[in-house]
Amino acid sequence: MMTIGSVSRATGIPTNTLRTWERRYGFPQPERTDGGQRVYSRTVVPHLVLVREAIAAGHRPRQLLTLTLDDLRDLIGSSTPRPQHTEPGVPSVPEVWKTAVFGLDGAALDFALRQERSHRGTLRFLVDCIGPFVHWLGDTWAAGDIAIYHEHFASGRVRAVLDETWRSLAPSGRATVVCATISGEPHDLGVHMAAVAVAAGGKRPLVLPGETPLSEIVSAVKSSGASRVAISLSAHSNSPVHHEQIHALRAALPVACEIWVGGQGAPEPSDGIRIVSDLTKLSE
Repeated sequence: MMTIGSVSRATGIPTNTLRTWERRYGFPQPERTDGGQRVYSRTVVPHLVLVREAIAAGHRPRQLLTLTLDDLRDLIGSSTPRPQHTEPGVPSVPEVWKTAVFGLDGAALDFALRQERSHRGTLRFLVDCIGPFVHWLGDTWAAGDIAIYHEHFASGRVRAVLDETWRSLAPSGRATVVCATISGEPHDLGVHMAAVAVAAGGKRPLVLPGETPLSEIVSAVKSSGASRVAISLSAHSNSPVHHEQIHALRAALPVACEIWVGGQGAPEPSDGIRIVSDLTKLSE
């Protein structure tokens, strides 16, 4: 018999995910020791390894955990892993992160995120881990492999870790950089990533909620005395309407206040509007 920790190490599946699958799908089903601890037959290991491989190929846990070992072998044999749409040289998303998303395992995802942050350092964590993860979430949802609640679940976990990161790094005092999105831009993870980069550079960000009206951004700049505004625009907002808002914001802000725009929806650079394609530049 194996403990839950031994099963986790043998399969690469977090212990919290194993518990979640047991509760929701009835597999893997452990026995209990006299002290109430979970113990498993060693036969669950090859079964769970195939489940993990099938998840990586794009299948969902609820489709897999009722299948027999032979059914899983047949499925794996006929499955082709979906392309992850990562650019050459860009690290792929760790399998443990994907498994946590499919299993809605918040504790496992939180632990994995913080572990990578500690291992890589703040800026490399943003560029090498969070960036690819956000793209993977969008691509996987667009392909229909996860539901919108999976995406919202993962985004919320990432947002919380990013917020705790910049708050631990930022100096005390007044904010010098306002980080925001604009009206019509529902995706705000880029804002929280920008806040981490700003704080890593020794500045304090003021993070505004998503879809902030231009008048509120201007008011926040004037109230805080910030010298810069960092705007995040996803591919969703790559349109003339949103670009016009950026230029309107430029006209409404004090001349000395710089605007930095990042993300796939950023407009062409112009006077007073700087396009930032590398988050590490924000820390400089």
